[in-house]
Amino acid sequence: MESPKEKVVAPDDKRGSIVEADVHSLGHDHGAESELRRMLGTRHLTMIALGSSIGMGLWLGSGTSLVNGGPAGIFIGYILAGSMIWSVSHSIGEMAIMYPLPSAYVQWTSKFICPSAAFALGWSYWFSYVITIANELAAANTVLGYWTTKVPIAGWISIFWVVLIAVNIGAVTLFGEVEVVASTIKFGWIFVVIISFIVISAGGAPNHDAVGFRYWNSEPFTNGFKGWLSVMPTCIFAMSGGENSGLVASEMKNPKKAVPHAVSSIWVRLALFYLMGSLMVTITVSPNNPDLFGGSGTNASPFVIAYRDAGLQPMAHIMNAIIFISVISTGSISGYGGSRTTMGLGQLGMAPKVRHE
Repeated sequence: MESPKEKVVAPDDKRGSIVEADVHSLGHDHGAESELRRMLGTRHLTMIALGSSIGMGLWLGSGTSLVNGGPAGIFIGYILAGSMIWSVSHSIGEMAIMYPLPSAYVQWTSKFICPSAAFALGWSYWFSYVITIANELAAANTVLGYWTTKVPIAGWISIFWVVLIAVNIGAVTLFGEVEVVASTIKFGWIFVVIISFIVISAGGAPNHDAVGFRYWNSEPFTNGFKGWLSVMPTCIFAMSGGENSGLVASEMKNPKKAVPHAVSSIWVRLALFYLMGSLMVTITVSPNNPDLFGGSGTNASPFVIAYRDAGLQPMAHIMNAIIFISVISTGSISGYGGSRTTMGLGQLGMAPKVRHE
């Protein structure tokens, strides 16, 4: 005798009403007909999940957090922000496995909440991507200003605007490979940072200044509870971007295999880049360092300051190059996210739709 099929309730994406769905169809690939070519592999999504969001928020923004919150403030801030990102990433992973759709959040919101919420969320995301691209273009000029100021600002911005367009206008595999290379470089560099900062803190650098946990002992919280609260937005901003794996899932060859693998690697990004990265900063750079207050551009980056003050100027140049790679990577994935968000809005009739016949 055939057992009755279980039913689950889900909102209909066209009428906003409640309809019944057969749980036995949950294994169906709902993103198979999304008009996108599935050309990305597991390694692309894994590396994007690991390092695509590592950018100015960490390399430069951690200096502001160190000043406002102190060593303990920034470290605890990243722990709490990381716990939120961990939860969000796993929730997104579950949705991306079942519904690997373009502009994932927009179409999920339309399907499970209501079209009006999807419209608001989608266009908010679109504007955030546009603003991020503009910010990264300006940041590229700032980073290069560490080496030379002879090139006009408009010149650098124009060059890197063309680069970002070129990365995103080709096949999605080009974007994927760019992100894999950039994330691999950043992932490898964080190990260099951890080892070298421990050596600097122990007094093994040319300046022979053994810092240890001196700054933790003298002033763990620079502005008390108020300072710690001011650190939280910066920490959350620095960690944002991990949700991009939900967007990329729509172009995976096998999202049911790739997404769980990528989500399970999130802890590596959180632990290595943010927790260990912030800890290394607190044992090498004082929250009262004048360069954190008066420095401009990457000269105010605590990572650059740590190398420069330790007498390791070549390492400071390499650090600046890593920041530049991070800027290009973040700008690239922002262009990707913006285009996929526009596509998803178009499929829902909330934006002009461009279709290849």
